[in-house]
Amino acid sequence: MSVIGLIMSLVLVVHFNMGWKGRIIGIIIPITLQAVASVFILYKNGMIKFESNYKHMKEIVLFGWPLVLGSIGGWVITMADKLFIAKMVSIAATGIYGIGASMGTIMAILVDSCAKAWVPFFFKNIKDDSAEKNLRIVKLTYLYSFSVIILSFVVTFAAYIFITYFLAKKFQASFSYVIWICLGQGVAGIRSIFIYYLIYKHKNYVLSYIILLTSIIYIIMNYLLIKSFGPMGAAYTVFI
Repeated sequence: MSVIGLIMSLVLVVHFNMGWKGRIIGIIIPITLQAVASVFILYKNGMIKFESNYKHMKEIVLFGWPLVLGSIGGWVITMADKLFIAKMVSIAATGIYGIGASMGTIMAILVDSCAKAWVPFFFKNIKDDSAEKNLRIVKLTYLYSFSVIILSFVVTFAAYIFITYFLAKKFQASFSYVIWICLGQGVAGIRSIFIYYLIYKHKNYVLSYIILLTSIIYIIMNYLLIKSFGPMGAAYTVFI
């Protein structure tokens, strides 16, 4: 999906001069292809059945609505800072900040991959409820948390090299945002594996309260800190 999206975006934007429309098409088509392929694979393996089970549907809705709030909260955290900077500072400042935020996104991709790998291990071991496996889960949780913090500094150093040697001088100010955003994404990665403890105990509603409160704080702090520190306030807010 990533390769198809990259190639399509380059062809449509550069060769056909379609501008932002070319990039949008380069996002939509690969996602659509991925969705169709996923449904086909599930159907082929007998994992999609065209029958209704209202009891299961009710359980899914009750279990899943807090996770929907989580997705909305994630969108708020992804977009609010850029919208505030564009409105309160300038579009140019948003562009510089966006480069730093993109470096932080690399950190988000790494920790998200680790979190996805953690899920099957976690549920496989915790359902046995043995002292030995529970202790193993706790030890690996601490090890993962420590590793993520170290990884934040490694990604920041890699971003420094990339920004210094591969970007024009007018974009190099973006590095000042990277460390705070990487640390913020690292903490988000640590948070993500603790979420599954709540999910296992069917306490998703607690998660929805946390996300709702965090989103409100995020919006308020963005306004206050950007007003005081400019775009750097947005980077502080991500971490805080």
